[in-house]
Amino acid sequence: MNIKDFTLIDNIIYWSYMPYVFFNWYCAFYLCKKYKIINSITDFFIFKKKEVNKFLWGIISNKSTINIEKDFRFYVVKYGLHYFILHMFVFGLIAKIIWE
Repeated sequence: MNIKDFTLIDNIIYWSYMPYVFFNWYCAFYLCKKYKIINSITDFFIFKKKEVNKFLWGIISNKSTINIEKDFRFYVVKYGLHYFILHMFVFGLIAKIIWE
């Protein structure tokens, strides 16, 4: 297998998880905005990053101090990290098998 084939595999892996990452960010942003952790997208990514991380890790670890409505976006944020890690592991194995 040459480097051109590896680049194709790498692009497939990258573009297969990027839409999910953006969707997960959207759901996390929606929850933070709904519970008034942030006011804008710049707060989400830059200025209030510590508060956002504390809130999101509270959701993921079931230790949130806020009573959160359990809707679709809640579960996307809660189980998104598990899905992302599993996705990377599976595609890493597939890439390794194809590369050899």
